[in-house]
Amino acid sequence: MRLASFTWLAGFALIFVGERMFGGGEDKWRWILDGTGALALVATLGLILSARSAAPQDQRAPYGLGLAFAAVGLSSLLLYAGTGDAVLDGLALEAQAEDRLVVALQALSCIAWLAGTLPLLSVLRALALSPVRSIARLVREGALSALAVAFALAMLFPLNYLASEHNTLWDLGYFKTAQVGSRTLGMVEALEEPLRVVTFFPTGSAVQAEIKGYFGAIPGDRLQVEHVDHALEPGLSEQLKVRGNGYIAFVKGEQVERVKVGEDLDDARRKLKTLDEEVQKALAKVARGQATVYLTVGHGELYWKGDDKARKINTFKTVLSNLNYRVKELGLAEGLGTAVPDDAAAVIVLGPTEPFLAEELATLEAYRQRGGRLMISLEPGGSDLSALLGPLGIQAGMAGPLAADNYYLKVTGGPGDQLNQVSNKFSAHPSVTTLSKNSKQLAVAFPGVVPLDFDAEAGAKVQATIRTLPAVWQDLDGDYAFDDGAEERKQWQVGLAASGEPTSGELEYRVVVYGDANWASDLFLPYSGNAQLLVDALGWLVEDPALQGETESEEDVKIQHTKEGQGLWFYGSALFVPMGLLALGLGRLGLRRRRHGRS
Repeated sequence: MRLASFTWLAGFALIFVGERMFGGGEDKWRWILDGTGALALVATLGLILSARSAAPQDQRAPYGLGLAFAAVGLSSLLLYAGTGDAVLDGLALEAQAEDRLVVALQALSCIAWLAGTLPLLSVLRALALSPVRSIARLVREGALSALAVAFALAMLFPLNYLASEHNTLWDLGYFKTAQVGSRTLGMVEALEEPLRVVTFFPTGSAVQAEIKGYFGAIPGDRLQVEHVDHALEPGLSEQLKVRGNGYIAFVKGEQVERVKVGEDLDDARRKLKTLDEEVQKALAKVARGQATVYLTVGHGELYWKGDDKARKINTFKTVLSNLNYRVKELGLAEGLGTAVPDDAAAVIVLGPTEPFLAEELATLEAYRQRGGRLMISLEPGGSDLSALLGPLGIQAGMAGPLAADNYYLKVTGGPGDQLNQVSNKFSAHPSVTTLSKNSKQLAVAFPGVVPLDFDAEAGAKVQATIRTLPAVWQDLDGDYAFDDGAEERKQWQVGLAASGEPTSGELEYRVVVYGDANWASDLFLPYSGNAQLLVDALGWLVEDPALQGETESEEDVKIQHTKEGQGLWFYGSALFVPMGLLALGLGRLGLRRRRHGRS
């Protein structure tokens, strides 16, 4: 009977491994393991029947009891088979009802296995200890005791299910996973077909719980999320080229984008704080593919090569690449004199200082008229782009840059810093939507910006997007000083957005114009809201949901204490509080000494 116990347990173990590691497909190892396990179970029944036939008539009752419990244990296989695709497809249940049926059958399968296996093992052990003559009553009592233990263990299944369904996590530490941002929700909503997402984490790990919470907050069924353990899904791991746990795979056909988070919570904390940003990058690559943005060259524009950080745009190019945009040059050699390439999602003109050829301007104007998207940034004393701006009713005040003597960005410490305009005055236009919502925290810097104006009757729909702070003047004589009477203090428009019906094509044309180009340079793009300006403006221009909305982040912000504006808190924490505690301690010590002296 010891052999029968071994073959019984080994048979179920082989079936479990076959289904758990190779189930859900036609893998040959699944059928090998399942078949071997089934043979082991049949061998168990054969051993019990053989021993029963050889036993005297009055000693056969315990064997019959063992066969009865074996039948209960085997019924677990029938219950498990009810969760297969063939059975569920035949029932044609609704998704919610199907999920409930699968959970119920899985729980009943485990309960039936316990209720059959533990009493059977008890019976087989009793027969092994008394192979010649056994007392049926004692064998039966032992089996019933084992059955009681099985039912007690079975209570864990509904308790575990209820615990998982009503799981609540209290995190009293400083750590928090990034929540789903509005930009991510927009990208998911814009998916043309459902996207498969597979997360690889050990079952029950703390990181998996954070990942489940993040994806669980995304409504709808556009993301088909699966949570698996790398060790238990070797075939899937190899297919998606995932080397271990700690990864999230975004799958669309043959294309797979992987995001590494980390398996251990301590190692994964930093990634989890920026999880929303990482998910957006992966979604942009898988869902949309790579789009192309062209930058005009050959007219003294800002460029990604050179030594002058105020005219260099390496960071600008990197931001576009991170947003899954391919950046290409567009000059005469690339066809600017004839036509803008058909794959252009947008064309960007950044601060040209030398004139365009008439043919080049005509090409850009023709591109705009057929529904093209343009981002134009001017420069004081730069190239005349009135051929592009005039048809929109936009005029640029190229007579001189704007200056301020109250609020401006200090860079060199000299009087020229007064040209570095800083503003958080944004309209409600979609090209500055994130900046507008966060205007108390974000501002843009325009070093050397010219004012913009527009004619509302010109035909295009033009709206101001960014204005300067009040009391700014246009420095017409270049002395960095306000000349009363000759110059005017007011709030100026420095950012405009235009749109309208094209003369040909289906999409409306869209144009954003800024009175400065150095806002996009390596020196100023990292400043506060400048990078967000690029994202917002490009998102509106190309109507890309990957760039619209906000990204959630829980990265720790470095707290800096300064005297300006926080003097009370600064001195209170650095001086007043420690000195107050010291005085309190000295007073208490003196009081104790006086009391001791009196006694």
